[in-house]
Amino acid sequence: MKKLPLSMLIVIALLTMTGLSFAQMNLGLNGVGGKLGYISPEGNIDNSVVLGGWVNLGTITPQLHLRADVEFWGKSYSDYSAKVSFTQLALGAVVLYYFPMENANFKPYSGVGLDFTRSKTSVEGLGFYSGSASSSSTDIGIDLVAGIEYPLSPNLNGRGEFKYHTDGADFWGIFVGVMYSLGK
Repeated sequence: MKKLPLSMLIVIALLTMTGLSFAQMNLGLNGVGGKLGYISPEGNIDNSVVLGGWVNLGTITPQLHLRADVEFWGKSYSDYSAKVSFTQLALGAVVLYYFPMENANFKPYSGVGLDFTRSKTSVEGLGFYSGSASSSSTDIGIDLVAGIEYPLSPNLNGRGEFKYHTDGADFWGIFVGVMYSLGK
């Protein structure tokens, strides 16, 4: 019989804590931005430029922020026997922890995220090796990020970020970009 009141007490405590954390949430479309990156993929793929975007989806707590990312990059090679191209499109979400900084304009952060990545490779034979082949795959990847956000104007923030991405083509990269606040 004593287990029932203890269980009820635990459930009430958890609901109270959950309610307090939901009271601090501000989820929604809070900002949009663009980014440009330079990455170094693993394997035989040379360094490449990445184009992408950021969407500020709000705060979970004052220090925890939710962000959506989209990135696209590709690389092509050609020699006397074949032409090879590789492209990758990633769409994901990242939870960022902003470190508390007293009286500082810049805000350092780190985070972890999960994304869905669509990769495509195609090979076209040249000369004696005529013919072509292609393959594509969808992978789930993990992102580890660390960066700094700096206000450029009341509604515009600049960002610099280091990222390590795992999936079909793991890479590390350096990104710069801006985020425009939608005033929420």
